[in-house]
Amino acid sequence: EIGLHGSKVYTERPAFPKEKTITYINLDMVGNGTGLSVSAGSTYKDLLNYFEQANTRYIHRTMGTSAPVPGEFYGRPRSDDVVFSMAGYRTMSIGTTGSVKKVYYHLPGDDPDALTIDIMEDVSKMIYVGLTNMANDSSLKY
Repeated sequence: EIGLHGSKVYTERPAFPKEKTITYINLDMVGNGTGLSVSAGSTYKDLLNYFEQANTRYIHRTMGTSAPVPGEFYGRPRSDDVVFSMAGYRTMSIGTTGSVKKVYYHLPGDDPDALTIDIMEDVSKMIYVGLTNMANDSSLKY
């Protein structure tokens, strides 16, 4: 994770052509909370719709969306989604909100006791259903 080397290498030499990539999804801070968050979701409403439908039909959690500020963190990218965005990929970052246990993000106190399994299951369900519906939608354009 130090230096975001993997995302930099991938964007320079992608395994799949960029023009055939619908979106890059970054998962960050998904192990603790009561709600869902999709950053850049309001920028890519056509893609956000798949995840909103999955949440509305099957999961039923509060879900916030936001649009990134153009150029935000470009001077010092702090997560993989920024590297992909800088390289011209449509990116979305999925996380959780409403922590229910103390979180020590990348600190020694960061341990499995902070995880809330039910939110992790719901994030997985939302991604699975959203991406399955996205993959099966023949009208979706690259």
